[in-house]
Amino acid sequence: MPWYDFQCEDCEHVFEEQLSINDDRSGLICPQCGGKDIQRVFLTVAACVGKNNNSSSSSCSTESSTGG
Repeated sequence: MPWYDFQCEDCEHVFEEQLSINDDRSGLICPQCGGKDIQRVFLTVAACVGKNNNSSSSSCSTESSTGG
């Protein structure tokens, strides 16, 4: 089952939950404050593209895949 990132709208705490695609997400509760206003978030990840033979430089980018 995949892991998903969620954020509590009450305290802004970000946490992970392992859910199947068929799981009901409406019952999620913030582990920090007990809030029930939870939104799924999409975090930015670093991605390396191409092949780089020079170990002193990096072709990794931390830009968002949504154009950020």
